[in-house]
Amino acid sequence: MSKELLHLRLLREELADLDFEDIQSDLIGRRIFTEADCRDLLEETDENYRLDLLFLILEQKLGPYGNIMIVNQFLDVLRSYYSWIVERHEASMRNGETGQIIRYKSYQNNTSVPGIDGLNVFRRDYLWQIQRYLKQLKHGVRGQRYLFVYGSFGTGKWTLVSQACENFTIVEHMGYNIFYLNLANCNQPEQILELLENLSIQMEIDYKPDDVVYNGRYPTNEIAIRKRRLLQRFEDHTFRNSLLILSHVRDPALIEAFDLKCKTLVITSNPNVVNSVNENEKFVVRLPSGFSEDETIELFRKVLKAKVALPEEAHQIHRTCKGNPFMIKLIARKMAEYNNIDHRWSSLAAELRSHSIAIENMTIQSILERLTADEQWTFRSL
Repeated sequence: MSKELLHLRLLREELADLDFEDIQSDLIGRRIFTEADCRDLLEETDENYRLDLLFLILEQKLGPYGNIMIVNQFLDVLRSYYSWIVERHEASMRNGETGQIIRYKSYQNNTSVPGIDGLNVFRRDYLWQIQRYLKQLKHGVRGQRYLFVYGSFGTGKWTLVSQACENFTIVEHMGYNIFYLNLANCNQPEQILELLENLSIQMEIDYKPDDVVYNGRYPTNEIAIRKRRLLQRFEDHTFRNSLLILSHVRDPALIEAFDLKCKTLVITSNPNVVNSVNENEKFVVRLPSGFSEDETIELFRKVLKAKVALPEEAHQIHRTCKGNPFMIKLIARKMAEYNNIDHRWSSLAAELRSHSIAIENMTIQSILERLTADEQWTFRSL
């Protein structure tokens, strides 16, 4: 995130006075925002969410390969109507890192949430759904405390969750406490206990030697003790706003095993996991099976740093792969390795049409060879 955008996010109170219709025409006229961007903002009736969406649109346009001047251009338009807000932003930039920014950077440096590489697409609509639901989650036994991000293998679930949970607005909303557990290999009581201990370490819970006497024959006793301590910890004012991420959840029974009455985001490809929680206790974001054609082309252009339109074969590849994000990313990485890109487009499109399964298996195998044994096991268990 750019320094300019981060400091702009600190001015929520000042930006609450912004009437977006005042600056809409200038933003469109200077090609800073599109008409669709402005329409989305004006359709958002809640002022707080409208600000969140405004920041998200700026973040999208900024991007790794986007317009690095987009925030300054936005401020230039704002200056004509709300000069005092721009002056506050300039003062914030001069003052440097505030307590909020220091806490945010500390979170970034110490978080247990895995990051993602730069090879991804900014899927604003789904990212906005996730961020909006995250802000609506409730701590405790009443209301929606679960958000399920559901989709089949390779649909980009983790990319979206990671992008949402590195967002300053979300991190601040969760009290700078977002915890992560990978449940991919969790199918025995001993593994549940190990993950609960992992969470205790993340939350810096100290156990006295006489609190727990581990009995390998009856791990459920230790599980109950760990959960009781964690439940108490989440009730502490320091952690009442916290978010717990449960990734790769395949067994519905794990929802109860890790039910700590806190805000919980669950990533799963199993519909039974989603259905294990009552409707009045959850939000659900269901992802499509693949990228849209525009998203695929955006990814290809990004990895190849292409400034001109891509050939028809790029679109054919999207249709052959049905937009599967996993396959599209593998192909994009492969394309980046070649010098004669024009020749590779046509040959790869032809190969995929003739031997799509063989090419897919070959590409996946080449990636698997680079993974550790544990990572390969996780992949094959998906």
